[in-house]
Amino acid sequence: MSESFSSDSTSPTLLERAKRNDDGAWDKVSQLYAPRIYAWARRAGLQEEDAKDVGQEVFQLLAVKLSDFDRRRTGSFRNWLFQSTQLLLKEHFRKKAKHPELMGEKAELLPAVDIEGLDDPSTIENDDTERAFMHRLMNLVRDDFEERTWNIFWRSTVEGDDTADLAAEYGMTGKAVRQAKYRVLQRLRREVEELS
Repeated sequence: MSESFSSDSTSPTLLERAKRNDDGAWDKVSQLYAPRIYAWARRAGLQEEDAKDVGQEVFQLLAVKLSDFDRRRTGSFRNWLFQSTQLLLKEHFRKKAKHPELMGEKAELLPAVDIEGLDDPSTIENDDTERAFMHRLMNLVRDDFEERTWNIFWRSTVEGDDTADLAAEYGMTGKAVRQAKYRVLQRLRREVEELS
């Protein structure tokens, strides 16, 4: 018995779909990056509500500027998004410095922030945010595959199950098992290349 595969391995990347104003793609971009933008803002010293506000501003900017994104010109999407976030964080801190009365009694709680130091992604990136991002990406891509295809990928790649055992369990050939795994891996690679 051979598995029928959908055209998921040739579907446009998430960013390509978002550039075309695909609502589902925008939802996925938001699910992938809102936690990262929030973490960047919190690590820069913002309180929870301010970090959420900056995140909203980043997505407003993204809605306007995403069509201008070109990897060849600007580098990786994540770096482009990081730089956009840093610009909005700097603007946030400049506004607060000019108008401390906007903070009321909490003005003294505002941390001393090296605004120029915000330009270095290593100051606010860590392995936890990268792992969490990959986990969110895998969950989002998972929805684009049949359950059986995803299970074969997961079990062969993550759990290390043998191809022959999976083939016997799913009533497939070894080649079909390898193809299922390959399709998911290719899709993940394409998304990571586009989004990183």
